Amino acid sequence: MSDLFRTSPTLLKRLADLSDQEAWTTFIDLYAPLIAKYVGRRERNASEVEEIVQKVCVRVLAAIPSFNYDPKKGHFRSWLGKLTIRLAEEHRQQAGRRKTVELTDDVISPSSERDWEDEFKSYVFERAMLNVKREFSSETWMAFEKQWVEHSNPKVLAEQMNRSISWLYQAKSNVLARLRSEVERLSDDTELFGPPK
Repeated sequence: MSDLFRTSPTLLKRLADLSDQEAWTTFIDLYAPLIAKYVGRRERNASEVEEIVQKVCVRVLAAIPSFNYDPKKGHFRSWLGKLTIRLAEEHRQQAGRRKTVELTDDVISPSSERDWEDEFKSYVFERAMLNVKREFSSETWMAFEKQWVEHSNPKVLAEQMNRSISWLYQAKSNVLARLRSEVERLSDDTELFGPPK
């Protein structure tokens, strides 16, 4: 599987070429887990979650050739979120679990959009942690996790690791700086589309 969220700046432009298998594999690697995670919090049946993920990907496939990225209109992730929310709701309606209504952007609840954004942020953070962890030694990563995640006492941790407190703080600072940078990179649609023209 490709390195998650490490995409070329023109991924969505490449997706317009439906024969570009590498672009589609990268897109699926990037977004299918996010879509599944969001849908899975609302739909407990794993086969139905997978079916909704497939519906979203098929709809993206159909829309991408004519998709025009305009950062003034919003982020790609917002468009994908609205699409995911609509298709998940349509799926529930077709299964007879919801009253049928026409699903347009203006009937998508603000709470659903907030839930999608929260899911996106959580997913980006998880991916950033995985990507950044590979860049540091296990000792540096452990020092970071013990301090930042587990809130260990630095003095006790320094003794346990046979390191100085200043080394621990520097390790945590280095990882946090890289993590912030990675989260920003993964959150930026220009990573997918390139800078606006």
